[in-house]
Amino acid sequence: MSYEYSLAEIPEHHYPKLRELFLEDWPSNYISFSVTEHSARHDSKSSQIYSVGGNIHDGLVHIDKIGNILHFCEFGNNLEKLKKALEDISFKRFEFIYFKSPKLIPLIPHLEIGEHRYVQETHGFFFLEKAKAFNLNIQERKDVFLKPLTLEDADIVNDLWPPKFPGSINYVEYLIKTDYSMGAFCKTTGNLVAWILRYPIGCLGILQVKREYYRRGLGKLVVTAISKKLGEEGLDCSVTINVKNEPSTKLFKSVGYEKPYDIFLYKNLNKI
Repeated sequence: MSYEYSLAEIPEHHYPKLRELFLEDWPSNYISFSVTEHSARHDSKSSQIYSVGGNIHDGLVHIDKIGNILHFCEFGNNLEKLKKALEDISFKRFEFIYFKSPKLIPLIPHLEIGEHRYVQETHGFFFLEKAKAFNLNIQERKDVFLKPLTLEDADIVNDLWPPKFPGSINYVEYLIKTDYSMGAFCKTTGNLVAWILRYPIGCLGILQVKREYYRRGLGKLVVTAISKKLGEEGLDCSVTINVKNEPSTKLFKSVGYEKPYDIFLYKNLNKI
C-alpha cells in the first residue's frame, strides 16, 4: 500500500498544532483534544495518534494500546483514503471503537459480522464546562469520605466492572495511575463502596456503587466530586452514556451535564 493510503504515526512535536485545531470547534472536538493531551503526557507504548498519508486533514486515528481502544479523531471528505488506510488495522484486537460522525458507519459494516462480532451502540456525549464544575457544592457526609483511588482499589473496581475483558485489570490500574479518579469509602470500615474513573478520551467512566449501598446518592456524590476536582484543575468534564441508559442520563443531568451530540461505539463481543 502506498504511503498516501497508509497510517503514519504523528510525531509528538506536532501535538500542539493538533490541540489548536481541535480547540477551534469546542466542545465538538473535546475527545480528540483529550486523546492528544493524553498521548502527549504518556509514552508511545500506551497511546499513539496516526494520520492518513501524513495529512491530518484526511484522517486522524488514536489507538489506546493498554485498553485496546480505537478512536477516530478527525477526517476529511476523502473517505476512500481512510477506508484504505484501515486495511492496515486488525480490528479484532480492539475491545471498543469510538467515532462521532455517522459518515463513518458505512466504512465499518464488516465489524458486525463474521469472526469480529462487534455490536454498535449510540451514546450521548454529555458535557460540563469547567466553570460550572468548579462551582459545584459537595456536602460532607457522616457515612462516607471521598478520596482518589489507589492501585489497592483496582481489583474491586475491575471485579465489579460489567464489561470487563481479559486483561482489563491492567487497564484499570493504568487509569488509576495516569488520570483522575474518585472513590467513596465507608467511614466505619474504610471499605470502598462507590467510585468513578476517567478515560484517556477525557470522559468519565466505570461509575459503580456496591449493591448494598444503592439508593444512598453515592453515584451522584462521586460524579459531583470528580467533576468539581476537574473544574478546580481547569478542565472541562464529559461522559458518554448509552442512549438507553436512562438512570445514568438522569444522574449526570442532575449534576449539570448537557448533551450537545451523540457518538457511536462498537463493542467487541468476543472480548467482553
